[in-house]
Amino acid sequence: MKSKLTVILISVLAITIILYMFLMKCHRKLPELSDYKIVSNTGQTVPAKLYSRTVNSKVNGKEQAVYELILCFNDSIVSNELNISGDEKVYKYLVIVPDLKMIGLVNKMKSLEEKDGYVCQSDDEADNFTSMINNRTFFSNPPIKEASFNGNKIVFNSYGVLKQFGDTIIVETN
Repeated sequence: MKSKLTVILISVLAITIILYMFLMKCHRKLPELSDYKIVSNTGQTVPAKLYSRTVNSKVNGKEQAVYELILCFNDSIVSNELNISGDEKVYKYLVIVPDLKMIGLVNKMKSLEEKDGYVCQSDDEADNFTSMINNRTFFSNPPIKEASFNGNKIVFNSYGVLKQFGDTIIVETN
């Protein structure tokens, strides 16, 4: 009788955990980095948050762990009536890979969702991104033409509605 009760309790617990994971659809939680500031060259704070993740990627034919930053713009920027479609459109998430000096767009934006203090990644498809820096394959007029990666400071030209903050966006540690 005790073993049946144990099996039932374990089964209920397992079903509850699976149901919770299915409802939450959170494959991976990306923590917010609070020790960074996101400003423009004018010193104005850009309404955005920064999150981190490490993904396994092939770099020069070798599989390796790559540290990435996810720049998540506030909904006020993304839903701004001036945020037009096309090359100048500001999307909710940008991927920044400091070691490879890349900035790009997540290929499957719907795989990421901002929650309280973290970004929830629902599947591995969000690990793939398209570079935005001088990429004329996907952009007739690439939104990011200049970017520099110096130590703990990343600077890139603003575009679209981000231009209201200044000519460049600066992401750096406090």
